Amino acid sequence: MRQSKLKTLNLRELKSEYKEKQEKYKQYYLDLKSGKEKDGSKVKFLRRDIARILTSIQKKGIEPEAEVKEVKEIKVKKIKKETIKK
Repeated sequence: MRQSKLKTLNLRELKSEYKEKQEKYKQYYLDLKSGKEKDGSKVKFLRRDIARILTSIQKKGIEPEAEVKEVKEIKVKKIKKETIKK
């Protein structure tokens, strides 16, 4: 899955995509170990897709909180400077 496509999905869609890929990965991995499948490179691609999805989930989940935290830290620093000047 391309990163550009992941950017357009919202958090709920990303989580459902993650669950879907995780199930595919588990099933394909078991098929590979049992001998039903021969191509091990698909496991690698599924693992990488899962990592991309998790990264996108983390970015979308953290960004708003990070901005609020930065604003709060700036306000605290300004207040500390003002109290020191007095």
